Order: sequence, then structure tokens, then C-alpha cells
Amino acid sequence: MMPRRGAIAVSAQKIDDLRQWIRGVLAEEVQAGFPRLSRIPSTGVIGFLDYFAALAPAGRDSLLSTLAQLGAMRFFPQPAVRSAMLALIDSDSTFLQYRAAMLPAPFTMGLRYQGLRMAKSMLSDRTSMEMMA
Repeated sequence: MMPRRGAIAVSAQKIDDLRQWIRGVLAEEVQAGFPRLSRIPSTGVIGFLDYFAALAPAGRDSLLSTLAQLGAMRFFPQPAVRSAMLALIDSDSTFLQYRAAMLPAPFTMGLRYQGLRMAKSMLSDRTSMEMMA
């Protein structure tokens, strides 16, 4: 099978180099207190920042390493890389804990974790406001 035109050959070294670069960028963002990420008006980002703040330093480091690895793999859409990425998503204990934490409360309830449109609707609805009071 011929590689498609313009496709980049994937090597473990390329993925590792990219992972190291992404990990460095993430480390800088953590050191600075997430200035870029905290400006994103996304409930997923808010949930991530709250979850990350509650982790012990070792858990933070492990999660950042996994996120850097997954981020590096996303640059290479080849089936083999995609299969490895899906295997990592389904087997990495730190990432599994993160995903499990994002599903139930507290990261799914309250205005802090609602979409902007839903929050606006809730704030303009008399019944919702009575329930929140």
C-alpha cells in the first residue's frame, strides 16, 4: 500500500519529540497558573482546572504526561497510531480516573459546569432561580 501523498512517516522518535515539546508547554502553563486555558469559556476546561487543582503533585505530573502523549499522537492520523492512542485512553489509570471524575457530580452540576446558553436560560427562568435559592 502506497502512503498517501503528503503523508508524514511516523516514527516513535517523532511522537516522543512532539510529546516532550507538548509536555514542556503544559508545564509552562501550569507554572504560570493556566493563564491561557483559564480564559476559555468552556465547562470542560473549568472542570479540568478544578480537577487538576484537587490532584496531588504526583497525580498532576502523571496526568500531564498522559495528556502530552495523547496530544502528540493526535498529530499522526495513521491507523496504527490511532490504535495505540485508543489503547492508551482505555488503559492509562490516571486518564481513566480523570474521565471517571468528569462524569458524575460535582463536575456536571451547578452553574459553574453548565454550558453558557444553559446557564443564561437558568438565570432567566423564575422556577430555576427559586430552586437554586
